[in-house]
Formats: sequence, structure tokens, C-alpha cells
Amino acid sequence: MLLSKGRGLSTSFQRANSLLKPKAQSEGNMKTVLSIVGLIAILFGLHWIGQGTGVFIWPANPVMDNHIAWAYGGAAVAILGVLIVLYARRRA
Repeated sequence: MLLSKGRGLSTSFQRANSLLKPKAQSEGNMKTVLSIVGLIAILFGLHWIGQGTGVFIWPANPVMDNHIAWAYGGAAVAILGVLIVLYARRRA
């Protein structure tokens, strides 16, 4: 029970607030996860741009090589990755 016998309301709220303290730890973990996801998205996007433009043909994939649509999609994914990283950095 949140309000125990003999304690005031403010003490009960302080105790409840202390139970919520691990939030800072989870925010740090979320920042790390978002940064990693953003960096992976940037790498995938750059890879797709390279394959779509024919600059980076590895692995040999006839579906993606020299198809400009993949370059546009890669640019969108890379921009999304940059936005995710910037958002993660602002969460500090």
C-alpha cells in the first residue's frame, strides 16, 4: 500500500519517486540503442547508394546494381539514420 500507517503523504510520494529513479539508466540505454540503429541505417543507406549508382558493386546483385531507385532509397535511409543519431544525441 502506498500510504502506510504513520507516514505522511509527502513521505509516500518520496518513496514512490525513489522507485522511479532507474529512469536515467534506461534513458542512457535508449540513447545508445538509438545511436547504434542510426549508424546502421547510415551504413545501409550508403551501401545502397553505392550499389544503385554502380560505384560499389559488392556483393554482385543484379537486382540492385546500377538501378538508381536503390540510390534514392539509400539516400532516404541514410538521412533517416542521421536524424535518428541527432535525436539520440539531443536526449542527453
